[in-house]
Amino acid sequence: MEYHHIRDKTIITRKAHQCWICGETIEKGESCVSRTGVYDNCIFTFYMHALCERYADRHFDIYDWEGWEPGELSREEINKAMTPASND
Repeated sequence: MEYHHIRDKTIITRKAHQCWICGETIEKGESCVSRTGVYDNCIFTFYMHALCERYADRHFDIYDWEGWEPGELSREEINKAMTPASND
């Protein structure tokens, strides 16, 4: 089984979707990243909050995507990982 990336696109949702990374709802009318690909000869599209997509691009390799279950990381964990530490 092999994954083939087709495209990423920033969209405004027409209905609610579940974020593939944090598992939280992406509300209707919210901006998000739509990722389309082919896996095991099936075309699929999933949706991610922009911050969640940036986190995945920085921290995931191809093997992290296999078996990933939405919600394994919370948005709080992602926000913390993606926010530069302050020097207070």
